[in-house]
Amino acid sequence: MSEPLKTRAGPLPAPVPRRIGSLRLVPFCVSCLLGFVALGANAAHASPASLYGLGARWSAMGGAGVATANDFAACFYNPAGLARARTGSVEVGLLLHAGWLSVPGGTRGVGGPADAVLGLSVPLPLKRWLARRIWFGLAFTTPPNRLARLTAPMPSDIFYPYYENRGDRLMILPGLAARVIDRPSWGRLTVGVAANVLANLSGVVVAEQGAARSIQARVSEKLSTLVRVNAGVDYAFGDWSVALAYRQAFAIRMTTTSANRVAGADLDLDIVADVLYDPHTFSLGLSWSPTKWLLALQLDYALWRLYKGPFVGVSSVLPLVGALQGDPPEIQFHDAVALRLGMERRMVVGRKGVELSVRAGLAFETTPVPVQHGRTNMLDGDKVSAMLGLGVNLGRVFRRKVWIDLHGRLDALIPRTMAKRIDTPSQQCPAPPVGSVDPDDVLVDEQPCDRTDPGTLGFQTSNPGYPSVHSQGFVLSGSLMFGMEL
Repeated sequence: MSEPLKTRAGPLPAPVPRRIGSLRLVPFCVSCLLGFVALGANAAHASPASLYGLGARWSAMGGAGVATANDFAACFYNPAGLARARTGSVEVGLLLHAGWLSVPGGTRGVGGPADAVLGLSVPLPLKRWLARRIWFGLAFTTPPNRLARLTAPMPSDIFYPYYENRGDRLMILPGLAARVIDRPSWGRLTVGVAANVLANLSGVVVAEQGAARSIQARVSEKLSTLVRVNAGVDYAFGDWSVALAYRQAFAIRMTTTSANRVAGADLDLDIVADVLYDPHTFSLGLSWSPTKWLLALQLDYALWRLYKGPFVGVSSVLPLVGALQGDPPEIQFHDAVALRLGMERRMVVGRKGVELSVRAGLAFETTPVPVQHGRTNMLDGDKVSAMLGLGVNLGRVFRRKVWIDLHGRLDALIPRTMAKRIDTPSQQCPAPPVGSVDPDDVLVDEQPCDRTDPGTLGFQTSNPGYPSVHSQGFVLSGSLMFGMEL
């Protein structure tokens, strides 16, 4: 594995870097703040919330928050939900996650073990007919020791694109919502928009031979603000609510131009990779909330077919040769569908009127990752998830309502085996010429056959997924949140 690309002078990185390490917090925050002020409330989506949910209450209910979430977590599920709240609130807590994903010879995790969570939702201080009609929300999560980790795998690497390097980053989600209609006879209609802000990474590597003929490099990387749209609408009448939300596709584009001069010749490379990807997602939610119950049903549809994969693309123009283009794999991702069910039962316990809420949820999501018979080894499977949660409303403490929410979640990947196809059977000799088959469809013999050399007979490959590779595993997550009424 290559070393992370540095943002200061140092050894020349590999031509196709696989990892760009922890970014710095200060320049990114400045970039995000300036970009948000300049661009307004547009939004994006790719975060830990995509994998593990946001907010202990809604995560425990199967992640069915589109028609239910009415606190800071609505910035992610459906920004229109911010305007359904009765009081403002602030919450702080911790999200924990760990994974055991099967790979040849062992298991693999899912990134950092924890994220800090902070949330806020308040009505804007407006008067008269606008009073408590316009709401502001903010959701913030961050790993403890880095801003983001960007990983671009090699074509034959074994990895789980759904879990690996999709949630290992900071998330800033400010949002606004408005009550358009709020009358008992007409119902309540709310609309909202949020902004998930991050940054693209781009830069230049300049390398040349030094006095001792060693390669000396100067690296300059910069961050540019990136925003996309996340919006929703919610209509409630009586105990029923129906909602629709949309989250725009999002990916951080990692681009670097490597300008190299070796032995008097220019060897320039353009390197591009799209990482931290989430697809266009449409969500339809329905909820029913009688006096002591809250039941929710949600359907998600994610347009994964537009994703081209996280692989690094390399292009160059060489002297006397001309333009050269790398050959990154072409993977046909599938659209994914998720069904989520959630329930909450509220009850009063003890003489002091402490309210206890018991929550549970189930979810099923199809995999977007296709079966691969050629050089690539992206693993995944359909997912079944079960959630449980508990909420305790402690009543008023220092004249403010205070509560504690916690939840646990188990994701199980349904086992799947991918068998490789080979183009050259052991008895075929000589092997077909290089380039006559598509390496994304079949594996080719890496040692051309020579009848006079027994060591070349039979099919030989260094692909780690040959002859077949198996995917399955479990991912555990949970959160503990402390909340207070404002």
